[in-house]
This record gives sequence, structure tokens and C-alpha cells, in this order.
Amino acid sequence: MLQANNFKVTFLFPVGSDPDYLAPVARLLEMNLLEGADIIMALNGALADESSTGMAGFKSLADAPEIKAIREMGGQLVFMPKLPGARVLAEHRLTLSQAAADHPAEDGFRLGVTRSFQVRRWLAEMDQSFDRITGILP
Repeated sequence: MLQANNFKVTFLFPVGSDPDYLAPVARLLEMNLLEGADIIMALNGALADESSTGMAGFKSLADAPEIKAIREMGGQLVFMPKLPGARVLAEHRLTLSQAAADHPAEDGFRLGVTRSFQVRRWLAEMDQSFDRITGILP
């Protein structure tokens, strides 16, 4: 349907380690609404099992039929690492650029050298994760 009408659509699905995160994908697959679209499944480290780190938190999804179907359609899987201290950034309403540069928030709060470094490292990891799919991002 999308290709017939010359639409270019990109779907980005943030996915946690629980199979329930795949329910919306399964429904869209059943309805054939993903045909002809660019699909990115972002394995979100912040939504993974807390007892694991990195991609290990997503082992239970490796054989999921939804993941297999997306891959067969040419979809991409990317890993989004967990941002250390994300709650602190949100509490003080710091943007990522403010946090990375250790600039103060409106309330005067500063992350400090170590946390600012963690934000810069996370941004670099995100760039690396998404680098291979920049051609399909809107």
C-alpha cells in the first residue's frame, strides 16, 4: 500500500527485553501495514532486564517470530545503550547538550566531570549504533 502510493515511511520501535514489547509489531505485521516501510527496532538498554548488560538482556527475543519477520523484510536492529544518570538529567531538565558540556541547568545544577563524560560517551555510542542506518532515517 505504501509503495503503491509513493509514500516513504520509517517505523522506529523501541523494544525492551520483555516479549510484550513486540505486541504492537505483531499486530502491524498481521495487518500487513509494514510492507514497503523502512523498519528500525531499537533494542533499548534502559528497558532491558536489570540483571543483564548490553545485548545480553535481549537474548530471549532472538528467536521471536516478530524479530525474524522484521529481519526478513529488511528491517534493522540497533542497540541503544542505557544512559547512566538519565533520571538526574530529567529531574533537573538538562538537555543532552547541556549535560555533555557540563553546563548548568536553569536551577543551577551541574552534572560534574564524571557524569558529563558518561553523557558524551553515551552520545558517541548512540552515534555508532545509528550510524549504519542513517540512510533510512527521515
